[in-house]
Amino acid sequence: MKFFLCILLLLGAISARADFVAGIGLEGSTSGESNRGEFRHNSLFGVRGDFEIGFKYLTLHLSGAYSFGTADSDYQLTDPNNASNTATAEGLETTLGLLRLGVGARLMLIRSQRFRFFAGGGGLYGALALMYDKDEYYWKTGSTNGLKSTEAQALKGSYLEAGMDFIFTKTVGMRLLYQKTFLQTDAFETLNNKELDLQTNYFSLNYIQYVDTKW
Repeated sequence: MKFFLCILLLLGAISARADFVAGIGLEGSTSGESNRGEFRHNSLFGVRGDFEIGFKYLTLHLSGAYSFGTADSDYQLTDPNNASNTATAEGLETTLGLLRLGVGARLMLIRSQRFRFFAGGGGLYGALALMYDKDEYYWKTGSTNGLKSTEAQALKGSYLEAGMDFIFTKTVGMRLLYQKTFLQTDAFETLNNKELDLQTNYFSLNYIQYVDTKW
């Protein structure tokens, strides 16, 4: 009985919170690899920004995030003028930068004075840049012939998410967010002209600012 009374008090504290929310924070990810295994990344770290507007229980969400980290790649570049001439370096040390731009919807599951729980999903667009280690390439192959040190390709995909807002005042709060992304890049010349399919789990902690539009 005490448990249910606490829930009722929590949910019935106020009728509305802000409908316009802006936030900025830090994020990290789990390690992962492409579906065919030619690209394997370590944990990524970065920053993200959020913009959210809508009604009490359904909002439109826009986001931007940039993360970076290290990986190893099964480098393979084929000479376009001679298909038999290839440069190969398995497990080549790689530095990466990943830009994600998202748009989607969030459904408020619980909305109270101090807490807001939500789930959502949407689409992602962006780019993945790979920078290969020149010294390790030389060590693996004996020369720098066939090395294309950097390559970037566009990507698209989708995401699912769940999160919790802890509200300190009527305008300030913190957000814990989990997001699972499903990404596919355009084909990388340096990875044997293959696309990368990546699934990655992200966790972020964000400062959020509320503006009550009273919609």
